[in-house]
Amino acid sequence: MNDEFRGRNPDESTEQWLARSSVEYHDAWDAVRIQQRGRSPFLDDGYDGAMDRLQAADNERGNAAIALDRERRNIARAAGMQAKHRPASGK
Repeated sequence: MNDEFRGRNPDESTEQWLARSSVEYHDAWDAVRIQQRGRSPFLDDGYDGAMDRLQAADNERGNAAIALDRERRNIARAAGMQAKHRPASGK
């Protein structure tokens, strides 16, 4: 596992985690593209390292997206429960 990708930092929101991990993912893709230029990707340590970084960044971005989705669903569920238990007004 690449130590560069460790999950959400304690001081960032889930939205910030997703944004940061998306930037890291796109940076990793750029590194893969650079390694592909004019080279055969087979048996190339630079390419292998870039692909490892891309895979780790993709996993990180996926984990952040799942966490954000869960957070939003919990907020929506709580709001729905509050609305359901609110007394009807004016009737």
